[in-house]
Amino acid sequence: MPILFLVPFGLLLVGILGHVSRWGRTHGARLLVGLMFFGLGSMFVLVIVRETKMTTDLWTGFLNRKDASELVFQSGRRIVTVTERGKIEMFFALLQESRRVSAHHSSPMTEIQLTVGDHGYRYSIAPDSDHGNEFWIEDLSCNYDEGGTTIAQVKSRSLVEYLCRLQVFEPLPES
Repeated sequence: MPILFLVPFGLLLVGILGHVSRWGRTHGARLLVGLMFFGLGSMFVLVIVRETKMTTDLWTGFLNRKDASELVFQSGRRIVTVTERGKIEMFFALLQESRRVSAHHSSPMTEIQLTVGDHGYRYSIAPDSDHGNEFWIEDLSCNYDEGGTTIAQVKSRSLVEYLCRLQVFEPLPES
């Protein structure tokens, strides 16, 4: 996580601030504290911007794979290969039209692994644990961490229907 990148700098800042506070309220001490806060704030903003750009680039890259020759969905032992051009285009159109949702306190459930095209780009489409019709989309081709990189959380009833027709997804009963 990039936020963990900031932890050592935060600890360093706390140590320096503790030392600086002993200097009293001299002009130089206040200037140094101001510069440290500016530097830490700048690093934080840069990390957030980098993460957002990376996620946007991965999502755009995923949607640009709509010209793939095949989609291979795997859910448990069930493997479904889609080679019909219309069904492949429909899948990516449903993703494009799905509503993006912001992160919330839930987690992905059992995933549907998706391999796109001959190059073997791998993704995970996992239903949300708390919200029906919502999915976590992760890029498994990237080696950013062992579980994949979440590139989007989307909500789409049509995507649920598409995956149900392929018989790779069974929605939870509504409560």
